[in-house]
Amino acid sequence: GSSARSRTALFFTEDRHSPCTMPSSKVDDWSSSSEDGGDDDFDDFELDEQDSAEFHSICDPTRSFSDLRSALEFDESNFGFDLLSHLSTDPSIFFEESIVLINKCRQFVADSTACSQREELGRSLNEHIRSTQTRSEEDDSYFKPVLQDDQMLMCIDELQA
Repeated sequence: GSSARSRTALFFTEDRHSPCTMPSSKVDDWSSSSEDGGDDDFDDFELDEQDSAEFHSICDPTRSFSDLRSALEFDESNFGFDLLSHLSTDPSIFFEESIVLINKCRQFVADSTACSQREELGRSLNEHIRSTQTRSEEDDSYFKPVLQDDQMLMCIDELQA
């Protein structure tokens, strides 16, 4: 409910309609510039940030991609893990459940040193997600990002079909 929504606001921008833009707090840091054209500097920074965004694979976080689709396709074709198939179809909980799902997957992969084969990791991750689909109190810990500056979390709206 509303408590989950307030937790997600801790690391997302206040404008949920454009989660891939710089948080408004950064605008305030630069808007005090006394130089003319200070806003132009911020626009340049925003473009540079988006151009250099890296989307890390869920199953192999050492692999990064320039766009979300490529990262998801890499996981599906190399590990047999389709993140989209595990996402909630209920729009009222999609945002919060997606955060939990992505971080739960990332934590499982970080903890899975026993899986030596790609297919084994993908199969184990699929089984883990299916077995933990019921929401529990321990899911609250997954509102904290597992991967620092996780672009996948910043662009959750793009995952919604």
